[in-house]
Amino acid sequence: MKWTIMSTLRDPNQWKRFALIFLIGLLLNVWVLGYLIAVVVFSKQNILDAPQEALKFMINPANVAETFFWGADSQDDLKSSVYKLYSHGTVQAIYWVCFTLLLIRRYMVKGPGKKAADKIGSHGSARWATKAEIRKRFTKDEKGFIVGKSNFQKKLIQPVQSSLNQLAIIFGGSGSGKSTSFVIPNILHISEHLRENLVISDPKGELYNTTAPTLKKRGYEVWAFNLLDMKKSHRYNPMDYVTSPREARSLSQTIIDNTSNPNKKGGDDFFEKAERNLLTALILYVKEQRPKEEQHLASVLEIGTTLGRDEDLLDEMFKPLQDSSPAKRAFKIFNQAVDRTRASILIGFGNRLELWADDDVIELTATSDISLYDLGDLGRKVALYMMTPTQDSTFNVLPAIMIQQLFQELYKKAERMPGNRLSTPVRMILDELANIAPISNLKLMMATMRGYGISAFLIFQSKSQFEDRYGKQVAQEIIDSCDTRLLLGTNDLETKKYFSEDLGTTTIEVDSISQNKDGKNNSSGRSQSLIERKLQTPDEIGRLDIKKLIIFQRAHYPVIANKAWIPKKEFAQIPKTHWFDDIPSRPHGEVQVYIPKSQSLNESLFPKP
Repeated sequence: MKWTIMSTLRDPNQWKRFALIFLIGLLLNVWVLGYLIAVVVFSKQNILDAPQEALKFMINPANVAETFFWGADSQDDLKSSVYKLYSHGTVQAIYWVCFTLLLIRRYMVKGPGKKAADKIGSHGSARWATKAEIRKRFTKDEKGFIVGKSNFQKKLIQPVQSSLNQLAIIFGGSGSGKSTSFVIPNILHISEHLRENLVISDPKGELYNTTAPTLKKRGYEVWAFNLLDMKKSHRYNPMDYVTSPREARSLSQTIIDNTSNPNKKGGDDFFEKAERNLLTALILYVKEQRPKEEQHLASVLEIGTTLGRDEDLLDEMFKPLQDSSPAKRAFKIFNQAVDRTRASILIGFGNRLELWADDDVIELTATSDISLYDLGDLGRKVALYMMTPTQDSTFNVLPAIMIQQLFQELYKKAERMPGNRLSTPVRMILDELANIAPISNLKLMMATMRGYGISAFLIFQSKSQFEDRYGKQVAQEIIDSCDTRLLLGTNDLETKKYFSEDLGTTTIEVDSISQNKDGKNNSSGRSQSLIERKLQTPDEIGRLDIKKLIIFQRAHYPVIANKAWIPKKEFAQIPKTHWFDDIPSRPHGEVQVYIPKSQSLNESLFPKP
């Protein structure tokens, strides 16, 4: 620590600060020192009541003025005693010496240091949002979603009625509070104040356990697509949402995309295209030619594996169809494959649909208890939970297909509504999205859903995890579609670097002290320089307080805020359940699978006892 009093006094800007500080010192002298002296005087009468009586005395401005400004002439012995002690030279000397030492230590006794100079901006103008900017940006209106809390624990709400969209992407490592400080508070808040329909990905079923009872009390229909226990689940048949060749191709592409090698780079995609064409042809065939109870993917798999081994049998099945049949047209495209590649294509086809060799999956997807199309209905309140295991990725393709078809159905419904918007907005809260197979066309959906009355929260542990699932370029385009980005904390180096760069650079003023000693001549000097600095370096982001998050929004300065954890007492009062006890077991049913054999075209996978 170096003494630089003269250097400080040469700065004209310091004198204005000193004047303000001196005025504050006078006020403290009267009110604080005066109060302490009043307590001392009052204690001579009653030591227990002295603090309270002194406070009453000091609250009255007339007493203060009479006592401390012309108290020497007061006829009141009490006021005169306070004034005498207050004006005593020793008391005043002690006060002003202490005040001056504090002033010197704060403003005049300092060595090399730095301070923000973002207003100068010669090396960058990045800064944190001010309190006034935060109050202006985040509405007091409850109609919006919660991004965090202020220092006074008031909710920071991004309003629906805003130039910013309602799309948000959230990054937070394990234990950073993604569910407890963001997902659960927003499910409860949105269901109460916006009454939107909700689609929630729910790892382990914990979100269902915590929020489903409240949603039911608020009049929501609660649907559960439960991969934790498929017998305690609403059923969903992807084939129910195939009403055109385009939708058949979309379903085929989703299955192909989510059963391909994620690490494959380049190469000949001939076999993938052929498998997609075969899958599309068989889906259309089943939709056109088989009764409703056989229209599911288990029948598609059965046809492919039973007849596909024999080229003539497969040809004979499609031969009676009219040339205008979409199924036959799709089959002709597949049939261009030469004989030597056909076997490889059929092996790949069987691997794509291997899930539908599982009895539980067949029963879960043979029919539908829920309608994705109805999620946008006027006046209907629905919450759909997609409950997925975290330790087993075998069935991750099922929620990915469901989400892709959900977009398909909601877009279709919105395009038939006035203004091309859903009557009831739908919000997708996709927690731990990496636990679901990549969603086809998510990039396109994120860029267009706002106009249809759909919004989404995408939640990942890190940017690296996001890029691993979707690819670097697609991941960045999805991030660019989100006007709100939240960082709840991370250990991932790439994530830290990304957000450090996103915060930008600022300009800081650095104080430098120089000192020369040459025999009898000692001299010192002080200089200031402007340098560039990251608003937060990657290692500083890595040390973000566990109770804090960083809010990034388009065209706004970033904010460090408190996470929106629900207070313990309030959380304890939220009604809770457990999905295993709350969701009834579905009775075991018979599923009709089309088995193309000459002896029997309709055989049950689950024969009656």
